[in-house]
Amino acid sequence: MKKIYAVLLVSLILVMFTSCSKDESPSGPEVNSDVAGEWGINMQKYSGNVLDESLDVYLTVTEINGTITGTGTVNYKNGGTNTVEMNLNDNVVGVYQPNQSPNIFLTVGSGTPAPFTFTGDWDEYGVNFHGTVTIYYGGNTYVIPDMSYYKRK
Repeated sequence: MKKIYAVLLVSLILVMFTSCSKDESPSGPEVNSDVAGEWGINMQKYSGNVLDESLDVYLTVTEINGTITGTGTVNYKNGGTNTVEMNLNDNVVGVYQPNQSPNIFLTVGSGTPAPFTFTGDWDEYGVNFHGTVTIYYGGNTYVIPDMSYYKRK
């Protein structure tokens, strides 16, 4: 009789362990490590030997459930007819939507319109974003197409 109880006990224990399934994944926020990190844009345009326009952007961002937040610096110089020099160190906000175009929309700074925006899509390799930068400064709008927003780290 003791053997029957021992076999039943072992069988019951085995059934308990094999019927348990892994816990479902937590329903917390979905973080996208492809978007989170340190990103940048660098551009310099020359007219002959004279620097006509330059842009240096350095952003540190996180992305949770499609919402991008972070901090960043934007330095823009335009040596055209009206010399413009904008130095911005402010908050970054944006949206990441991998299944829609544009895939990413970022703003740096407050105000309407924001002093800096970037709108773009993943490049053909899925490594960098390629899109358009818009600078609003001193009542003027400066649009810079064909910019690469690349991951620094």
